[in-house]
Amino acid sequence: MEFDLMARPSTWSEAAELAKKLEASGFSGMLMTESSQVPWMVIAAAAMAAPTLQFSTGIAVAFPRSPMMSAQIAWELA
Repeated sequence: MEFDLMARPSTWSEAAELAKKLEASGFSGMLMTESSQVPWMVIAAAAMAAPTLQFSTGIAVAFPRSPMMSAQIAWELA
């Protein structure tokens, strides 16, 4: 059985620390929402700290972003 946690860390360092704790506790993944900030960079920070976890967005609002903005975010994360 796999367990994920939906989180809303307020800083990138908080996301990284939480990801390390989840990985050490046996969680399989971590979900980030776009309720307070853009989830992509927070996921990147957490993924560097806990490479075995699976990351996803619980909510990522796509309609207000232009295709150019989405492409830029993807390029930065690649």
